[in-house]
Amino acid sequence: MAWAYQASGDPLSAEELFLTARIGFAEVDFLSDVTCCDWGLALVARDLGNHREALAQLLAVSASFAEQKILVDSATAMVEAFEIMLALDQADDIERLATGLVATLTEAGRMESALTALAYIKEAAARKSITPEILRAASTFLRSVERHRDLVFVPPPVS
Repeated sequence: MAWAYQASGDPLSAEELFLTARIGFAEVDFLSDVTCCDWGLALVARDLGNHREALAQLLAVSASFAEQKILVDSATAMVEAFEIMLALDQADDIERLATGLVATLTEAGRMESALTALAYIKEAAARKSITPEILRAASTFLRSVERHRDLVFVPPPVS
């Protein structure tokens, strides 16, 4: 329900539900669910305009998922962090971080289609042509690819 409130533009209701859920999941030691709640809270912070807080939270979420070997979610959270970095004029870090994501997923032998999306981000960052549209397309794709492994990443049209 918290995700629905977040997606519908009601961050305060979402925040309350994420915090309540986080407490419950922490009590029963469901680390991946706690991390999902932290991810939701990061997006709430972003939606409320607290970009630096959201960036720090998304980087922590990505690291937590990586430690848990939930690599596609780690990559998706990082791509959402990239969007904030771009808005904060911190785009120089995107290429380096994307390169690390590509290496991690390659070493793990994970989905080629997810690697394609991340490699596209890395190359766009290297060319200094990264855009919010590219990041949103990659984020949307990564959220779907684990459930639909036959999907192919198609970059957004150049405007």
